[in-house]
Amino acid sequence: MYGWVGVCDWAQSAGSQRRYRCLQAAWCLKMGHPLPDTDDQEDGCSSRRWLAAHIAETRSWLVFLLFLSQVAAGGASRQWFLKEPQNVTSIEGEVSMLECEVEAPSGVVQWMKDGLLLGPGRDLPGFPRYSVTGDEAAGVFHLQVSGVRLSDEGWYQCQAGQSGASLGIVSQMAWLEVLVPPGAPSFQELATGEVLDWVAGEEYSLTCCAADSKPESSVVFSKNGVEISTAETLVIQGSKDKVFSTVSTFRFIAEPSDNGKELRCSAINEALTEPKITTFSMNVLYPPQKPKVKGYDGHLLRVGNNLKLTCTSRGGNPSAALQWMKGEETVSRIWETDESTGILRSVLSYEVTQADNGVTLACEVSNRVTHFPLRTEVSLRVMFSAETVSIAGSSSALEGEGVSVSCTTSSSNPPARIQWWGHGVEFNISDVTYREADNGGMVAESNMSFVIQRSMDGTGLVCEALNEATLERRSAHLTIYVLYPPEKIWIQGPGEDTPFQVGTSITLSCFCSGGNPPATLVWTKDSTAVFGATPRTLGSVSALDLTFTSQPSDNQAEYRCTATHPASEGTLSAHTHVTVQFAPTSLTIVPPASGIHEGDGFTLVCQCGSSNPAAEISWVKDGKWIPGVKMGLERAEFGGWSVSSSLTLLAVAVDNGRHLSCRAETPVLHETLRTFHTLNILHAPRFQDDQVWAVEGQEHGAVVIPLQVSANPEVVTYTWSLRGESLVKDGPTRHHLKADGSLEIWNLSRFDAGTYRISVSNFEGVIEAFIKLEMIYSPRVSSISDPTEVEVGGSVEMVCTVDANPVRSGMVRWNWVGRGREVNDGDQIFEGNTTRLVLGEVTRSDAGTYQCSADNGIKPGVTASARLIVLFKPMIQKGVGLQKVAVVGNGSKSAILRCKAEGVPDVEFSWAKNGVTLGPEIPRYSHQTTHEGPLHTSELRVGNASALHDFGRFTCTARNSLGSDVADVQLIHMGPPDPPSNLMVLRVSQNSITLAWIAGFNGGVTQTFRVRYAERGSRNYLYADVYPPQDTTFTITGLRPGSQYNFSVNAINQLGASSYADGGLSLTVSTPGQSPFTMESLENLDVQGGGLTLPLPILIPLIILAISLLLLNIGILLWILRKMRVGHSSGTNAGKMKSFGVLELNDYGEDIQDITSDKSMFLKTSSEPSNNGSYDNCSSQYNQRGPYTRPRTFQETGTAGHGWLFQATLPDPRREFDSDEGIYEDVFEDPSFLRESSVALPSSSWPRPLDTDPGTVWDADRVVEADRSSGLTELLGELV
Repeated sequence: MYGWVGVCDWAQSAGSQRRYRCLQAAWCLKMGHPLPDTDDQEDGCSSRRWLAAHIAETRSWLVFLLFLSQVAAGGASRQWFLKEPQNVTSIEGEVSMLECEVEAPSGVVQWMKDGLLLGPGRDLPGFPRYSVTGDEAAGVFHLQVSGVRLSDEGWYQCQAGQSGASLGIVSQMAWLEVLVPPGAPSFQELATGEVLDWVAGEEYSLTCCAADSKPESSVVFSKNGVEISTAETLVIQGSKDKVFSTVSTFRFIAEPSDNGKELRCSAINEALTEPKITTFSMNVLYPPQKPKVKGYDGHLLRVGNNLKLTCTSRGGNPSAALQWMKGEETVSRIWETDESTGILRSVLSYEVTQADNGVTLACEVSNRVTHFPLRTEVSLRVMFSAETVSIAGSSSALEGEGVSVSCTTSSSNPPARIQWWGHGVEFNISDVTYREADNGGMVAESNMSFVIQRSMDGTGLVCEALNEATLERRSAHLTIYVLYPPEKIWIQGPGEDTPFQVGTSITLSCFCSGGNPPATLVWTKDSTAVFGATPRTLGSVSALDLTFTSQPSDNQAEYRCTATHPASEGTLSAHTHVTVQFAPTSLTIVPPASGIHEGDGFTLVCQCGSSNPAAEISWVKDGKWIPGVKMGLERAEFGGWSVSSSLTLLAVAVDNGRHLSCRAETPVLHETLRTFHTLNILHAPRFQDDQVWAVEGQEHGAVVIPLQVSANPEVVTYTWSLRGESLVKDGPTRHHLKADGSLEIWNLSRFDAGTYRISVSNFEGVIEAFIKLEMIYSPRVSSISDPTEVEVGGSVEMVCTVDANPVRSGMVRWNWVGRGREVNDGDQIFEGNTTRLVLGEVTRSDAGTYQCSADNGIKPGVTASARLIVLFKPMIQKGVGLQKVAVVGNGSKSAILRCKAEGVPDVEFSWAKNGVTLGPEIPRYSHQTTHEGPLHTSELRVGNASALHDFGRFTCTARNSLGSDVADVQLIHMGPPDPPSNLMVLRVSQNSITLAWIAGFNGGVTQTFRVRYAERGSRNYLYADVYPPQDTTFTITGLRPGSQYNFSVNAINQLGASSYADGGLSLTVSTPGQSPFTMESLENLDVQGGGLTLPLPILIPLIILAISLLLLNIGILLWILRKMRVGHSSGTNAGKMKSFGVLELNDYGEDIQDITSDKSMFLKTSSEPSNNGSYDNCSSQYNQRGPYTRPRTFQETGTAGHGWLFQATLPDPRREFDSDEGIYEDVFEDPSFLRESSVALPSSSWPRPLDTDPGTVWDADRVVEADRSSGLTELLGELV
């Protein structure tokens, strides 16, 4: 817009109206409104043409003014356009270029878009996709738009600003048009992701949309490559401005032939060279053909025939299903499909049965399209014979009677022919009828009548049915019986006067002669049928034997035998009687009609039932016989006699519920019948002798207070109360009344103890009593001293009181939770349920939590905690790591100084530096305090610590109400660690020793430890790196039994190494056991005949070992000589190394950022490391895993007078140790090459040179010869 304002200013000479319209157009462009199309639209912005015309006119004026200004400038160097931007059309996403070239540019060249200046320079801030390209010196200022978007469409103009040498110039406007290709066309019906299913014959519509294109797209349908011209197309506004969506729809009727054809929708516009295409396969659903059935032509089938029917059908989408139906029942759903022909086939193998006659078998085919299955039917015709033949009619009759019989067959197809036979002769019977039956067959029936004669008895009659089609026959048989009556009946058995006792077995036999069939005999007892008799036949005489065990009811009973026969209307019978002796059948005591009250007189009557002979009655009470009064003799049932006796007594309460017995004795039978009567004497309630008057209950449990009460009537009211309050109430309660009146109490508490009152009443009276409930319960702490404070050295008493029952001596005890003082009985005063813990001369270690435990034998016990707080003045921790803090000291990092103090109550800290208190007014120093129980920590933060301003002594003062303590903390440079201290032995075995030590200050850098050791008398030291690196305990293995070793340890960090622990003193330790090669063992060897005799099992391994060592030494010697020749031939001066790395060291106190090592060097020397933490012998062998990395090198010149050139390796402090501890050994002495080298270390890093002698250095790749005359001899000696 601002560019347009400038243009409008230049156009002012054309008049105010022109300038107004120009400004109006600029405002419209800025606000995004349409431009005015004619001069009459003063307030509108509707067309770019209006703006273009006014811009052209304005531009003419501008060119003219520029020309005048350039002429006025007197021919100075003027800028003008060699090439102005032209209209450009680009496709969205491509790179578009608007060209602009200026001759002799002197002003700032900028591009403007839609009246908005994009800014000077070639990288346009705020427009990441816009950039100005080309050679600026050549005046090329092309505007490149990367990844063109629709929003980039608009008017663009190139401008060159005014300068001291030239006026500003403005190019013509160029229009950038952006074409947007359509997206992939989409079928709206497939938007949900479902498969379209069309049914043949139905009309459908299909819509395809090509969305958001510019200009609009052309959409075309085609089916199997044939374009569809009947589609209707509609163009609508797209999802955003300036883009359009084309929607095309066509209607069609689905046909079976369309199934599987490809339907394609393609979309194209000017932004595409090839259309975008979306396709899918049509899925048209159509029914299959009607099925065809082969294998049966309607011929007659036999039962058991195997019928094989084949059903076929063709086509259908989706694939159809075949099934066989028998009536309404499905008999098969198995079919197969020929994929090549599309034919569906189902084979039904069917075994014909009789029930299949007239049955319809149908083959049905269906799919999703068929509303009803397509069906083909066949009806079966089956011939079968009658399964059964039966004869109906009476098979027995009286002599001379007429008989009619009927013969009937079951269903048969065709109907059966019936024939009658008797005595092997066929009867000519033509009376045959037929009727329809099941399974489509017919039933045949034939009737025959004849007169019964006695000679026909037992004759067989046969009815035969013949199926003339199957030639199968069925028959039925009937045997004829002739009836006539019996002649005589009689009984055999004991006489009627013979007596039998109850339980005697008696047999009565009844006989009957004559009759056909034999007569039916039946025994009755007093007209009641008796079952269980045994029939038998003696020729023409039938018999029925009745055996029974005599019972009282058999006495004088009538036993009758009756004969019945179908040929006789009357009966024949005979009878007899039996005499049985039996004890009384019943014995009953009759009580008084009304209730018996205590103190009343009452009479009981004992009635004896029928007996034969009569019984004698007696009374028994409490085991004693009591005489009664006889009441006479009467005739009774079963022909026996009944007697009675009475007894009168006085009612007393103790007799209630007791038994009174009556006995009836029959002397002849030696049998006695007994009965008893329970006395029901009404009386008031009374406590029984076993009533309990004291009960014990346990807290949280349940208890039953038993009640032993007798009363009559037993309808008793029980009332329980405690301290005047009734206990059993309605609703939820802990008190429950049991059926016997006992009181059950749930969830007992100690407050339930007391004396319970019980009142018992019935209609006869009331009684009361008191029962005591004593509660026992587990302890509960009622009071405890918590917390308790005491100063160090003072005395304190802690009291714990519990509530418990029972209370036992010593049940309450104190103990201390922690380590230190043990609480014993001498520290405690036991006073029943209270125990006092008395502690004297309290120390800080006595502080902590004490527990009061109580256990009186009732679970669970109880435990309560009480805190003893010991007050003491502050005590600052002054251990290793707290007295020094090391930092770089260059002002780049902050330092934190920590001061830890123990004290109760809480401790307050203050800091001072060199005696000057550090207060909040010094911003570079800040501190904060944290409290964790008795431990208090103050951290002093020194911001951007500087060696010049901050290094020195800081004083920490800790105070509380009991006193104070002071400690100094030094802030120093980072450097090598301090040596460890207190090297000691933890464990010793025959081949290992475990060491421990106290770590020193780490120098401000993580430190590791190295153990040096040697067997006594050995010239060589062995070294072992401690792993894990920061551990202060380590086990050396592989030692020899019975040997003495010297041990020492030092610390190492990335800045150097400390001296050895305890001032360099070695720790001497001997391993237990005996050395395998001692003088005693050698002297005990058997030496005979000038030779040494060894056992064969020892001799053979020694010989093998000796040969192996010899071969190994020869191989090593040859390898060393070869290496020496290689090193000698490649150098120019003997005794000098061909190549050495140079160690790179940083200044002391600075962070070491790049010290790596994966190779190492062996160097034997007698000198020890210096205290400044650097290496003197530079020897370390690390057993590491990982890829090889060549060490970094250094080469510097010092003034020590000795030239040093060597390769050294140091541990990388940034790498985690990923291997076991390394063990290595010094093997050479005094490297003479150090004094010959021209390279030396600075004295600030290495304080003194090595005392070197001629020798040889061994590194991982080569042997370097220093002095061939003496070094080789020493080297070979060391290796051997």
